[in-house]
Amino acid sequence: MKIEELSVNFDELNERYERVIDERDSLKLKYQADENQLKKLNMKLSELKEEIALREKLTKASNAKVNSLQTHVKTFKDILDRILLQLSAIKQMTMSLKQERDELEQERDSLKVRGAVAFDELTPRPNYDKLQKVRKLDFKIRPTGEPTSLFVNSNLC
Repeated sequence: MKIEELSVNFDELNERYERVIDERDSLKLKYQADENQLKKLNMKLSELKEEIALREKLTKASNAKVNSLQTHVKTFKDILDRILLQLSAIKQMTMSLKQERDELEQERDSLKVRGAVAFDELTPRPNYDKLQKVRKLDFKIRPTGEPTSLFVNSNLC
């Protein structure tokens, strides 16, 4: 009986051995599949790291360009502000000059009206009557239009 028992045990062990071998083979295949997947994932990870590094470089370059453009915009804005201030000053000066021109034109027009009167009325004349009385002189000049004994020949002049 011992041989029969040993034979049964051997068959059981043999079956168990085959199951273990089968399980080992399936685990080996699973391990190889997992290893291949791990290699693929490692490759994908390295590609993603490279892409991240590239994007960081692009981001830094973009940020530098944005900073440069912001500097240009600020400079342009400052120049524009100065130009607008100068334009405002020029506008005020223009308004002042127009007002001064209008005043000068009015003064010119009033002088034209004054100039339309006789030239003698524009020239200041001494009051001969008063001078004669104060100095007690007689120039034989009568400002009231009285005839004098002094005769001037207009042909001689």
